[in-house]
Amino acid sequence: VRLRRDLVVVVVDRKVYVYGFRSLSLLDSIETIENRKGLCCLSIGSDRTVLVCPGMQQGRALVIFYPRAFGEQQAPVARERTTIVAAHESSIAAMGVDYN
Repeated sequence: VRLRRDLVVVVVDRKVYVYGFRSLSLLDSIETIENRKGLCCLSIGSDRTVLVCPGMQQGRALVIFYPRAFGEQQAPVARERTTIVAAHESSIAAMGVDYN
């Protein structure tokens, strides 16, 4: 589980669920490769919401950019942008994001 003042992110074996903190309504769900370690990163900056998690292929990371005030929404909102990063040739063991 990852928390932010406006979001709750729950990681299970092959899926990531994104909920609004206040309403606890499901805002997004993301399919991933097997993720036993629960790898997931959530930005802490207030300018934008960025979520990083394993992609659907080994060694790939999914970087999802959500619109401003995403966590304040009551219903699902379209992603602003999604990028797949070829991070490694083998399974990803750890990940992190910085403030920028």
